[in-house]
Amino acid sequence: MTPHPTPSARDIGIKIHKISCLMGRTAEHALARTVQLSFSEFRMLMALHHGRDLTQKRVAAYHGITEAAVSRQIELLKTRKLITAIENVKNRRERKLALTARGAALLPKAQKALERVFLKPFNSLATEKKTQLNNLLQTLADALEAHQP
Repeated sequence: MTPHPTPSARDIGIKIHKISCLMGRTAEHALARTVQLSFSEFRMLMALHHGRDLTQKRVAAYHGITEAAVSRQIELLKTRKLITAIENVKNRRERKLALTARGAALLPKAQKALERVFLKPFNSLATEKKTQLNNLLQTLADALEAHQP
């Protein structure tokens, strides 16, 4: 039997990128179909759910996107009454962001939609494989976080 060649970092990176794209597309479709949110809007709601005193600048830095992109999301979410954006009186260019009750109520529904759509592929793995995958992904996440600029 021929041994499998050791995969290169490039091979692994390509597979991770492919999985990321597939999961993003799956999440986008599930959220649009069930709660009429884009994945970007969902990420914004999650950030506001987990953070206090968040500003447009801090959300942009956390997600690695421009403040202009965050600004567009803010306007869309404000229109739907899912968030509030209050201008800072000391710095008129800064807005403090918060979930509304409506936004907070929508978030668990969105999370459940994502859990449902990803449940089948993850449950197809044996328990041992899930544990191995979880450990490997944590190791990779730790390594990536350690090398953040």
